[in-house]
Amino acid sequence: MGLLASSTTCSDHALVTGTLLKWAIDRESDPVKKLSTDYPKLFSQKVKKEIELVVEHLDKDHTDFVERIGKACPFPETSQGELHAVLEGESFIESVRMIIPVGGCNCSRAIQIGAICGALSGVETIPQNWALELKGCLVYG
Repeated sequence: MGLLASSTTCSDHALVTGTLLKWAIDRESDPVKKLSTDYPKLFSQKVKKEIELVVEHLDKDHTDFVERIGKACPFPETSQGELHAVLEGESFIESVRMIIPVGGCNCSRAIQIGAICGALSGVETIPQNWALELKGCLVYG
């Protein structure tokens, strides 16, 4: 989430993801909507425009959207792709599965999506067979 990079853009996008994750963990009633309404107060103009671009393209196919903005690792593309999948997906599984065929930096997007969607919907929504594949990396309970 931009922890190894030092640009303002990386820091801002890490803040977007971290803020959304915190709100999800804190059980905000609708953290995604809160992000949409509160981001003008929280983030730079550049990040605001990047979030607005995601919201404007929610009717677009996820693969098409990510290919349009860029699927490589740098921010803002990773953050925008992650946010688009969180907003478009109807579940943890659907959001994660959306990003896999896109390619590019789908590992970074999957980590961010998994954290946010897992916090939003609860650990019980993570398929047990997926968790077993992690070989002890995920602890239930």
